[in-house]
Amino acid sequence: MTLARVKSPSKCDGKRYLLRELVYRTDDMKLLRAVVTSFDRLLDFSIVAASALLAFAWLSVSFEVIFRYFGGYPQAWAIEITENILVAITFLAAAWVLKKERHVNIDVVIKRLKPANQALLSVFTSILGAITCLIIAWYSAQLTWEHYQFGTPAVGLLEFPIFLVLWVIPVGGILLFIQFLRRTYGYFGSWIASLKEE
Repeated sequence: MTLARVKSPSKCDGKRYLLRELVYRTDDMKLLRAVVTSFDRLLDFSIVAASALLAFAWLSVSFEVIFRYFGGYPQAWAIEITENILVAITFLAAAWVLKKERHVNIDVVIKRLKPANQALLSVFTSILGAITCLIIAWYSAQLTWEHYQFGTPAVGLLEFPIFLVLWVIPVGGILLFIQFLRRTYGYFGSWIASLKEE
């Protein structure tokens, strides 16, 4: 809801206008909080899914090693499934890891900068990250859609449709894009606050 629908206040209904503006802002904040909470839950779900896939990959590789040792021949499906799971884990977990600021970064130079410059550099890198993730999401979505339409099988023994593996790339790219935007907003606020303190 926007404030554009509210008429300009006159002297007699100034209090009513301020109350209405406060209600609109409160509604907007509730909606924003609900969207942020929903996105955080989606990221939590994605890390749980990535963890479950990691556990399954570990179990299947362990099964393959035990079966090869005692049975005498390898289970090729275990390796093939694990290769595809590693792609899914990467893209499902990346946005959550970014939210927690757990990505690998080299901060030898950054630590020597002033807090305002650190925040400004983080704003810049977050914008670059958001643009990159959006490009990856766009092109991978197109590729996934093409493989879905043509029913392209995966190369290997199982020959399942490859789009079942590829769909996680655009989804993960969009989640990363949104998280990079959130990160940009947070560091921009830190930059403004640092400028006021100097």
